[in-house]
Amino acid sequence: MESDISNGLVIRLKQGDCVAFELIYRLYYKRLLYFAKSYIINPDDVKDLIQNVFTKLWINRESLIETTNLQAWLYTVTKNEALTLLRQIRIKEGKKLDYTSRLLSLQYSALQKLEFSETNIPEILEITQRALLSLNPNCKRVFECSRFKEMSNQDIAAELALSVKTVEAYITKALKVLRYALSDYLPVILIFSVFF
Repeated sequence: MESDISNGLVIRLKQGDCVAFELIYRLYYKRLLYFAKSYIINPDDVKDLIQNVFTKLWINRESLIETTNLQAWLYTVTKNEALTLLRQIRIKEGKKLDYTSRLLSLQYSALQKLEFSETNIPEILEITQRALLSLNPNCKRVFECSRFKEMSNQDIAAELALSVKTVEAYITKALKVLRYALSDYLPVILIFSVFF
């Protein structure tokens, strides 16, 4: 069903339909943002990266074919933009052997090996959703506030009337459940950096 909608949007996008572009933007922005945040630490860099992805989509819209898997295309472009940015950061960092530099190298390697196809993205999203649904309601809500609403632990604690330690414990538990659920799909290096 989603691929039929996606194909219809691609056809409209190729014709320069701004409404189709906006629908694509609304449909994929948060997903791509969340994915990019798995590798890029600076929130401003992540937002710029995602804007570049959508700019490339608009610029290259006429070269898309009607059966283009839009989701795979967007994730692949996001991956390539993230790789480019990580390369730039690695060059800027020079040959330092500190923790940040090693983490950048690991993130770069993991991202480089990641492949997108029509089948694995929906599976990964479905597994992630199932894993989140398996959490107790408070844990799920805390995790969603942290990762999807980008709230600080202190803000979450205040809003949900919890202690900061409880918020931290819920986030740790959610990450553990997600790492386990996605362990067959993501390289080991990626698993340890995906939600940080």
